[in-house]
Amino acid sequence: MEGQENKALSKFNESMALAGKAGFRPGVANNLNEIAIIATKRGEYEKARALFTRALRIYREMDWKPEVSKSLNNIALTYLKELNFDAALKGYRELLKWDEGTGNRLGEIITLNNTGFIYDHYLGKPEEARRSYRKALGIARELRNRKYIAILEEKLQMR
Repeated sequence: MEGQENKALSKFNESMALAGKAGFRPGVANNLNEIAIIATKRGEYEKARALFTRALRIYREMDWKPEVSKSLNNIALTYLKELNFDAALKGYRELLKWDEGTGNRLGEIITLNNTGFIYDHYLGKPEEARRSYRKALGIARELRNRKYIAILEEKLQMR
């Protein structure tokens, strides 16, 4: 696995260098993102956040809303993996604000579900978890998203 990651890392760095020379900003951002994912898998969370943040800046400049959303999620996820719950929640609040502003309703559901999970499983704050799950469920019902309706109803029944 490590050997394959190293090969992939080498290819992503090579591709990023070529994209940079060509002035192809989407290629630079996408490669930064892939390198950050490998860093995250290796537990190099600070490095991953720096790379995700660089990609995020480019995605914002290009107004690539879905990629901005993914980058913000990945940054929050690195904090969660470090068990830095305050920073993870702050990241998810930023992501939620972004998704609300861009109309990414499915993103709102996922972010609220993730936030509820942190409150529920890590912070022992069931009322905060319920609040987050209920808000997500309301959006899921608006969207008629059966998958998340079922997931969230089950989480709320377990309380």
